[in-house]
Amino acid sequence: MGLLSTLTADTTYLASGVYAFLLGVGLGLVMQVFTLTVQNTVPPHDLGAATATVIFARQVGGSFGLSLFGALFNNRLGDELAAHLSPDVLRRLPTGTSITPDAIKRLPPALRHGVVESYGHALTTVFLVAALVLAAGFLIALFLKQVPLRVPSGPRQAQPTPPLKTKADAQ
Repeated sequence: MGLLSTLTADTTYLASGVYAFLLGVGLGLVMQVFTLTVQNTVPPHDLGAATATVIFARQVGGSFGLSLFGALFNNRLGDELAAHLSPDVLRRLPTGTSITPDAIKRLPPALRHGVVESYGHALTTVFLVAALVLAAGFLIALFLKQVPLRVPSGPRQAQPTPPLKTKADAQ
C-alpha cells in the first residue's frame, strides 16, 4: 500500500502493475492466516460459524472501506481539481460518469495535465491513508494473544494393528 501511495501521473504501467501485484500477494497471504487463526481459537463444532463470520466481516469491512476511501477520493479530487484548474475550466469539465479515459484524452494537453495530476494526487492521498490504516492494524495485531496451533481435528489416523500371532510364534 505504501508503494501505491507513491504513484504519480508519470508512473509507468509496469511499476503500477508491480505495486498492485505485491499488494495482492501480501493481502492474499494475510487473509488465509487470519482465517486459520480464527478457526484455531474456536471449538471444532463452531468451525463453520467462525469461518462464515470471518468471511462476512471481510465483506462488510470491504464495503465500509470502499465507501470511506471512495468518499476521501472524491473529496480530494474536488480539492485537487480546484487547485489545478480555473473555475471557468472546471465548469466546462465533464461530470459524474462521463469522465472516462477517452474524455480525458480528448482534453487539450494543458487541461489534461491538470486533470491527470489531480487524479494522481487524490489517489496518492487515498493510498497513504490506507497504508496508515494497515499500519494501525499491524500494531494492533502485535498485541493479540498468541495461541498455539492445535492438532488436526479431522478423522484420526488408524493405529497400526499388531501382527497376528501364529502357532509357530507361541512355541
